[in-house]
Amino acid sequence: TYGDLNPTLTATVVGQVVGGDAINYTLATTATQFSNVVLGGYPITVMLGSNPNYSVTKTDGTLTINAAVATVTANNKSKTYGDDNPPLTATVVGQVVGGDAINYSLATTAVKYSDVGGYPITVTLGLNPNYSVTKTDGTLTVTPAPTTTTVNTPVPSVVQYSDMVTLSATVSASVGTTLGGTVEFEIGGVTYGTPALPGGGSASQTVSITVAVTEAPGLYAVTAFFTPSNGNYTGSNGVYNSLKVQPENATPISDGGAYTGQVSAWTPTATSNTATLTLAATIKDISVDGDGDPWPGDITKAKVTFALRNLIGGLTPITGATNLPVGLVNAAVKGIGTAAATVQFSLNSSEICGNYTVVVMVSGNYNMPTPTWQDMQLSICRATPGSIVSNPPAQVNEIGSAGFIAGGSTVQFDVKYNKSGTNPQGKVKVTVTSNLNALTGLPDGKTHTYVITSNAISSLSVKAPNANFAAKANVIELVTNPDGSVTAVSLDSGAIIQLALTDATTDMVGVTVNKSKGGLWFSSKWDGTKTVEKAILNNGAIRITQ
Repeated sequence: TYGDLNPTLTATVVGQVVGGDAINYTLATTATQFSNVVLGGYPITVMLGSNPNYSVTKTDGTLTINAAVATVTANNKSKTYGDDNPPLTATVVGQVVGGDAINYSLATTAVKYSDVGGYPITVTLGLNPNYSVTKTDGTLTVTPAPTTTTVNTPVPSVVQYSDMVTLSATVSASVGTTLGGTVEFEIGGVTYGTPALPGGGSASQTVSITVAVTEAPGLYAVTAFFTPSNGNYTGSNGVYNSLKVQPENATPISDGGAYTGQVSAWTPTATSNTATLTLAATIKDISVDGDGDPWPGDITKAKVTFALRNLIGGLTPITGATNLPVGLVNAAVKGIGTAAATVQFSLNSSEICGNYTVVVMVSGNYNMPTPTWQDMQLSICRATPGSIVSNPPAQVNEIGSAGFIAGGSTVQFDVKYNKSGTNPQGKVKVTVTSNLNALTGLPDGKTHTYVITSNAISSLSVKAPNANFAAKANVIELVTNPDGSVTAVSLDSGAIIQLALTDATTDMVGVTVNKSKGGLWFSSKWDGTKTVEKAILNNGAIRITQ
């Protein structure tokens, strides 16, 4: 092999060599350790010495030099998109001898801004006459360029629930002009939008989005997640940790305040100390009246608590009337809601009447001041037993009605105190014919029949010619099936029904049905703040006995 020392030269003697004779000859070649590989090889020459007793002929031989074996393997390389190509190198392995160099060159099609991926590193062999050389190409891998995403301070950084805030982020890369993609903004883990980068060939781009904040009051992290539009860049994200969300402003339904419930009640008997009274409040988002806030919120995100104010201004929440859910009065008006609860008030044994100062407090995603001039004064007195009867059922038209099942109604009642005069007994039934779907509170092109029935007598107050009644109630819809049968579908088993009655020259009635989870099922006549009495169509149907 090229580069090896010459082997020992030998010859074979054949013939009539006798005794101990030796044929005299010498062998020689012109080849040396580093003689080149040549076609046909180098002669091995036989030179004969003196062989007086022999007639000797000779045949020369050949020393063949084989090419040395070598391999050239291109080394795999990598670089980041936008970087210059790294130096290309290869590893040579094999029988390379002396100071020889294997001739080869390396090349790749990748350039500075070649897209992410693998590109061949090609080995091209040069002239290597004394070697048998094989090659193995390599790969230059282009990896994505890193990016950084920075969330800029939101504007404003302190915002009310439901108000608008501008979120922005800057995405930067160290190289390149093809940066593109989208940025997903989150507030407290909730996605608020995914705008695209503006593009334009810049390696640093800012994107923004203006949204209404729907999160409850608190301190939130704003996170921006960058997703590149091509594989030449990595994704990245940034965080701003101090977006402060404050409560939105709620206001009372009227100048007189938010309270819309009963203001008086009587004990069942002259000796009873406890009376049941329905507390109710109606509030609205400040934007309803256009009070400089163009961004309405969802009033059902509010909570209502009724509290008693003492003489020095302290507030004590009323048990059973705290953190009440707020529901819409009308499905078409998203900014007005109501909440109600039925609670008991107790008199001292020596009291004839007790007076209470009730405050409506708002929490949840809203707050509302509680100035003393909006306080409501309630009175609880010992009452005279009596009865209320409708014969026939009182007919009430739909004019002015409100709630999720607003419409015309018939009101049937027969309630009186028992013989001992200690408890009211009987029933109340209100049937409403409405074109509203109870689930949405919106017209759906159908005529619905809703029935509200009392299921537990809470209170009956009679002081002719007026009476007040309150109780828990069931609300159902009567649905006619294709075969003509009727199915009763339950809507609410814990609603609160209130009746206000007048038996006079003109019989008057006011019906309010509050949802158990906040909101208004039905009002026979809603003045924008509360239910007011209206004349029945069949005058004379109401009888109040004291």
